[in-house]
Amino acid sequence: NINTTTSNGDINFTSTLGTFNLNSANNNITVNGGVNEKIIIKSTLGTSNETIKLESLVGGITTIVKQDVNTTTSNGNINFTSTLGNINISGPIINVGNDNITSTINIGNSGDTINITGTSVNITGTSINIAGTNIDISGIKTTDLIVDNKLITLNKISTGSGTARGAGIQIRDNNNDTISYIKTNTTGTGF
Repeated sequence: NINTTTSNGDINFTSTLGTFNLNSANNNITVNGGVNEKIIIKSTLGTSNETIKLESLVGGITTIVKQDVNTTTSNGNINFTSTLGNINISGPIINVGNDNITSTINIGNSGDTINITGTSVNITGTSINIAGTNIDISGIKTTDLIVDNKLITLNKISTGSGTARGAGIQIRDNNNDTISYIKTNTTGTGF
């Protein structure tokens, strides 16, 4: 083993011209901080093309923490990119944009497929706008529905004669879904 220890100062490894490498062929490289200490990896000089990189050519990179993980940039972007695999974020509660900053949150890009799956999906906001050429929504439940458009079309995608017979609006009362209704008649020529 090679042990480098200081009790009250810093240990500095510096390369002014090239690259500083820590390599282990068979084992781990461990960097430990004490109870009240920090482990700082910093790049303060160099061109905009130089970065701090964590790279694993064979296995994965695992980060285990007991406290919060804070990633902050004051004048740039934070990018998570995977060209071959998935980027997975999991946890009991995942918050996006849950801070004191008013943010614009963009999900997806042109040509993307976005899937939102859950037992309960809640969308809350003062103004919610959903726009698209074809919007398919099944099982809508609302307390009050306000439709700005003057026309509601029922049975729009069907073709052929007789498909709209029985289509209309049902009003439930006294445990009966069809106690009152407005429906097309059996010939499709009226209500």
